[in-house]
Amino acid sequence: MGKATHIIRFVASEDNRIHLGQLVDTSRDIGVDSVEGKEIKAYLINGTIFAPEVTEHVYTVKQLLSPVSPEDCNYIRCLGLNYMDHANVGSLPSCSQCVSVWQA
Repeated sequence: MGKATHIIRFVASEDNRIHLGQLVDTSRDIGVDSVEGKEIKAYLINGTIFAPEVTEHVYTVKQLLSPVSPEDCNYIRCLGLNYMDHANVGSLPSCSQCVSVWQA
């Protein structure tokens, strides 16, 4: 099948198991669809988020999960005053422009 471009992690209605999937309809906002209870379909992905293999098997999303499991990434590093509450707690001025830096 094609390349994975919209990877999600979810519990499937068909088997109540956690899977990785590629959205069938990549034009939709699945965050909104999930909150509104709309049906979401995904092609099953074999492998990991780092080496996904999209299959032709289509599953229905029962529950949308965080995109990365704790097994795939067991830490998160955050720097800066990127949240208003964080700045307020430290009695510091908030940032007028946010800067994001991603490093592998």
